Amino acid sequence: MGNIEGWARKWLENQRHKVKTCLEIKMQGSNYYVYHSTNRYDKEIKKGRKVSKYLGKLYKEQGFIPRGQNKWTVISPRNITEYCNTISQTGRTEDAVQETGRARDREKKIR
Repeated sequence: MGNIEGWARKWLENQRHKVKTCLEIKMQGSNYYVYHSTNRYDKEIKKGRKVSKYLGKLYKEQGFIPRGQNKWTVISPRNITEYCNTISQTGRTEDAVQETGRARDREKKIR
């Protein structure tokens, strides 16, 4: 947990003050994932084992997004290409370039 940014650490501390214990943040790449971590006794090896359950993803701007609620609406590249082809055939290429940029901006906002 040493390389977690301050905002993520602060979120975790706030959750622990709300009596939500056993939470753990794991960082993979530049993404933060929230897990519920506990220990279970394994009779075969006669030791405790760590058991983690994925709860959701943590964003700096949006906060915690629970598992299954992070559905992105992705604009199909095929639709953009078809739209641009139609526009270019009608001679309105500037409109096609602008619409492609707007579609990419909408996709970035969704993420």
